[in-house]
Amino acid sequence: MQITLNQQPRTIVPGMTLLELMQGEGLASGHVAVAINRRIIARDLWAETELREGDTLLIVGAIKGG
Repeated sequence: MQITLNQQPRTIVPGMTLLELMQGEGLASGHVAVAINRRIIARDLWAETELREGDTLLIVGAIKGG
């Protein structure tokens, strides 16, 4: 199944959740925000958010200011 992750094509297994993807990327415990098709997904919904063919994901990390 094809998705786009931060403007890069990615193949994932059908039925994969956002949490599974984030765990696989090593980002599940980090300070990040995730949008799927321009909609921010709350962290407590990651486990139940199933990715779909053609989804476009944007993952951004928090940066401390100074």
